[in-house]
Amino acid sequence: MDDNHHSRSADYDKGALHDVEQLVAKGDRVFYERQIEVLFEKPYFHWVTSRAVRELEARGAIQTSSRQGVYGSDIKTIRRTGYRYYKREESRLVDVINEFSEPTITRAIGTRLEELTLQGFARNQFVLASQNSRRYGDRVWSKTNHDLDFIFERDGRAIGIECKNTLAYIDHDELRTKLSLCHHLGIAPVFVVRTMPKSWIQEVRLAGGFTLVLSWWLFPKLLAPLATKIQHSLGYQVGTPGSLDLETGTMQRFLNWWQSRKAE
Repeated sequence: MDDNHHSRSADYDKGALHDVEQLVAKGDRVFYERQIEVLFEKPYFHWVTSRAVRELEARGAIQTSSRQGVYGSDIKTIRRTGYRYYKREESRLVDVINEFSEPTITRAIGTRLEELTLQGFARNQFVLASQNSRRYGDRVWSKTNHDLDFIFERDGRAIGIECKNTLAYIDHDELRTKLSLCHHLGIAPVFVVRTMPKSWIQEVRLAGGFTLVLSWWLFPKLLAPLATKIQHSLGYQVGTPGSLDLETGTMQRFLNWWQSRKAE
């Protein structure tokens, strides 16, 4: 890599260090690592923010603690150095994390994006060919146990859709496997996700696919009180839309891509 690349990378890391330190130093607040990654995911990849947290901890600029969630997750909490009476604030934070980590809640959140996706594509004349499938026509994916959430058809063409309604990125190896799966089946890959790194979006584009980034964590309407609590306490963008069409321009972004491919 050239010197300019190294310089840009160093500046990028310095920016993350500065921004994370400024956020944590603002007052008597307790954060957790995933939260800080999400709050800064527009300017920085999650792993860059995580690296900044580790560096600041090593310097003594911030302090961290490890808490065990009731559902087995390890929660790394973060606070300003010198914040002595943080335990009550930390417990409130962990309580919120435990609430949305409850297995029936996480399943409902994951299922909600699948429901909205199925509804949104059906409303735009896409016909469901299969669900939770690794087969299309006479082709079957057998290299791994992976499958696709949906395969839709329209205008004599097909797309394979994978939905990820999570705070974390889709696993990169999983993404690449899904791209290979779609290539094997002869269909275009489409990812409907809360977020994804721009470099990975480019991978999908180069594979002939499209990434529909929602930017919002979508919950069922019955979980609206929890969604509001999470927004207020953690600063996440959480919504309870009745349809993807109600999210400004969401389906239209995909349809613009679809029409551009049709014109090729």
